[in-house]
Amino acid sequence: LETAMEGISKIYHCAAMVSFNPSKREAMYQINIDGTANIVNVALNSNIEKLVHVSSIAALGRVKDGAEIDEKTMWEDSNDNSHYSITKYQSEKEVWRGIAEGLNAVIVNPSIILGEGNWKTDSSSFFSNVYKGMPFFPIGCNGFVDSEDVVDAMVYLMNSKINNERFILSTDNIYYKDLFFLISDQFNKKRPSMPMTKLIGAIIWRLVAVFSFIMGKTPVITKETVNTISKKYFYDNTKIIEAGFKFRPISETVTRCCKAYLQKK
Repeated sequence: LETAMEGISKIYHCAAMVSFNPSKREAMYQINIDGTANIVNVALNSNIEKLVHVSSIAALGRVKDGAEIDEKTMWEDSNDNSHYSITKYQSEKEVWRGIAEGLNAVIVNPSIILGEGNWKTDSSSFFSNVYKGMPFFPIGCNGFVDSEDVVDAMVYLMNSKINNERFILSTDNIYYKDLFFLISDQFNKKRPSMPMTKLIGAIIWRLVAVFSFIMGKTPVITKETVNTISKKYFYDNTKIIEAGFKFRPISETVTRCCKAYLQKK
């Protein structure tokens, strides 16, 4: 890192592991927390002008189901916090520690990012799973944002005079049901018709765990993912909008991503 920082004035710290798989937990803690601490330390020693750190809405405090969350929502220890959430919260603390030591930094907290990518992993798998046919839709609600908006917002904040602030990057709060219906319609596929209740979700993640173990594959659905997609989270994007940033409509994002998926196939 010290070698990489030579002659560098600005840093976008995007590197992190996203996983809800217990077998990846140790690596995720090391990469997300220790990796961020290393970035902050080298940035301080190298007199970097500014750091933009990609955190996550997972690092924000959880509130009662259905309540709104903004940048001031304080973290609370809870069984609802995934290990990924814990690592992003701890890594964000490393950035705040750097700020206290004199580092100019801005933190962004993207919601669920939708974009063209590896269709088999993370949020991009929504598109491939709906295309292949999903009978169930999650009952929860979450914030969603275009990958291009995340990049644009990071550049916007880097080039601004804003420092030592955090910003939620989330276009809209959307129920998974509505998102999956939107994707289905773009693919001209049958809409999922059955809600994934907590009971059904508990059965599914256990079946997936057994199947993945037998096949030697990483489970695509875990207990933590089922818990997350069953909750209703609402995020307030007022702060970044008041700073002058505008988001793309999620409907345009879904249309673009579906088109890219079909071209890939």
